[in-house]
Amino acid sequence: MCGIGLLALLGDARESEETARWNQLLSRALANRGPDLPMRSCASGGADGSTVTMHASVLHMRGREPSPQPARFLVSEELECTLCWNGEAYAYCDSPGSDSKGSDSNADVGVSVDQDMIELVDHHEEESDTRVVIDLLKGSLSGSMSAEKEHEAVSLALSCIHGEFAFILCVPRSNSTSIYFGRDCLGRRSLLVSRFDGVLALSSVSVDLSGTSAWTEIRPGTVFRIDMKSGEETEKPIPKMTNGCIPAMIPRQFSDDRIDEAARGLLLCLDKAVERRVAHPPSPKSQSTNDASVAVLFSGGIDSVVLAALSHRHVPVDQPIDLINVSFFNDPPDASSSKSPDRLAAILSYEEMTTRFPQRKWRFIAVDVVYSQVLENERHILDLIAPLDSTMDFNIGVAFWFASRGEGRLLGSSEVDAARREIEGKSRGGGSTNSSDQPLLRFANSNDSRGECAVEKVEKGDKRAPSSSHSIPDDNTGILSSAKILLSGVGADGKCCTLPLSTKTITSTCADRADGGIRSAQDDVPTRRVRAATRRIEDGGGKAMDAQPRPRRPVSVRPLP
Repeated sequence: MCGIGLLALLGDARESEETARWNQLLSRALANRGPDLPMRSCASGGADGSTVTMHASVLHMRGREPSPQPARFLVSEELECTLCWNGEAYAYCDSPGSDSKGSDSNADVGVSVDQDMIELVDHHEEESDTRVVIDLLKGSLSGSMSAEKEHEAVSLALSCIHGEFAFILCVPRSNSTSIYFGRDCLGRRSLLVSRFDGVLALSSVSVDLSGTSAWTEIRPGTVFRIDMKSGEETEKPIPKMTNGCIPAMIPRQFSDDRIDEAARGLLLCLDKAVERRVAHPPSPKSQSTNDASVAVLFSGGIDSVVLAALSHRHVPVDQPIDLINVSFFNDPPDASSSKSPDRLAAILSYEEMTTRFPQRKWRFIAVDVVYSQVLENERHILDLIAPLDSTMDFNIGVAFWFASRGEGRLLGSSEVDAARREIEGKSRGGGSTNSSDQPLLRFANSNDSRGECAVEKVEKGDKRAPSSSHSIPDDNTGILSSAKILLSGVGADGKCCTLPLSTKTITSTCADRADGGIRSAQDDVPTRRVRAATRRIEDGGGKAMDAQPRPRRPVSVRPLP
């Protein structure tokens, strides 16, 4: 994620040493979110006497070169706007379908999904997200517009974008400067607002500017406008995409054919969503084929296994994929660290991935977190997830924060063998078969059928085929993942949690992880159910549909005293 922010003085408020200090604090807080282009700030004064300072740091994800931000662009000879953009546009249309510059059409009617959408995954080298957004805004705005029409034009331009985003736009006109800001309809990128003592502050993360400042999350799916002269705030919803037809009533009875068709449709939707995020990952700075561009927050459950397998379909096969697993311990871990239920489940799922897809170099990065490390970083993590402050928010935030650092140890074959022996010992009747009594649920054992599916086949001469298959490494070694893309699902527990750093979530709208007819447990390992999913992915193909996939809840943190 990029880091974006703004500090504006409303009404009669004027620059002072205090506002200069606030700008410095805001700039420092946002700097870590954009490692590819260092923090830049630009200040401007409006004709109405207002002062606006915008901040941005860039995480480059698409296009040959990163686009500097804050980005200035000319709408006309008299009007120069400034944009801060934190997001990814996976697809867009050239226009909202009507002339927004002078139209009296109802702004609630958005883009039709029947319009031809331009997939940025097909133009990943030519266009950056920022340039696409600027072109859409330039096509919607004009040199002379009323405040109402201007607000409507900005909302309509953003409705052309299929993706996740947060943005800040400054439009200085002769009579008054307008600040526009908002988030996509699902709120997948963070943006906070604070107003105090005649000051308007916007930021991707919370910053302690003054004792009276309080941050709140921007409501998703809405474009807000603040008039810098009067301080008046207005809002308009981002028009929703429509499909132009009334859906049929949900049938009361389902046949096996319909269930299979729905399952295939779900897989195609999820496959398309993953493709858009990983098909052309940004190359690591080292340019080495030993460095990964894509990582998966890997719990070993069916959700993370499916995300990893789908990523394998689209990431260039000569690049490794990092599987990052976080486990928490009260004391420094030793050789017995594999006894964590989550870690055991993840290790066996990792072994399943290396068996199913041997052409890929899979790297299991074990992140071992001691309770003292959580305490050391508690204040910083609380600042990152603010204004959320519940125990669940913190536990989820801790797991994501340590995972997104990508710092751990590369799992060796000896630990994989030890995990397999422990699982086999439990599954041979070493304890109660009641799932509530078992530390691990529904383990596969030697009597479980692995199915008839062979491993993935790559023909000779195929450009995707590496020189040889990859195996699990022999020794544990320290490693720091270079992946910019960290895939994860967010379900019921995490749907309200702000994700730190550069985590990329598939979506956060599903409140029940049983949706879609898939029932899984937190500590699942590769059972027949998981193997059936990987077999379907291996055999899958065809055109993917354009829709949002089903998410999963994030890896949970083990209780700490």
